[in-house]
Amino acid sequence: MYLPISVGITYHVSQIIMSEYNYRKSIGYPYHRKDIHWTSYIIVVYPLYALMSGILAGLLGIGGGLILGPLLLELGLHPTISTATSNFLVLFTASSTSIQFIILVRR
Repeated sequence: MYLPISVGITYHVSQIIMSEYNYRKSIGYPYHRKDIHWTSYIIVVYPLYALMSGILAGLLGIGGGLILGPLLLELGLHPTISTATSNFLVLFTASSTSIQFIILVRR
């Protein structure tokens, strides 16, 4: 059940992102030169990069930010935003690992 739910949520969020981007573009929103210009290619590639970095991080036993950060830079994301995104995701990785450790210690 995890995979269909994840794909559904990803699709729903991508539709929201595209509609907001198209609305902002239609009203002449002043984008920064390094802002993400959402296209259908980027909408598909971002989740695939996240999936790939999560699998590699799980197989190698490292934080996902170590892999996701350079991938976001490769897609043209501003380095500050890439670093902040990677660090934000490390929060979830560290939290889930801590919870798993607490559960295993209580047994």
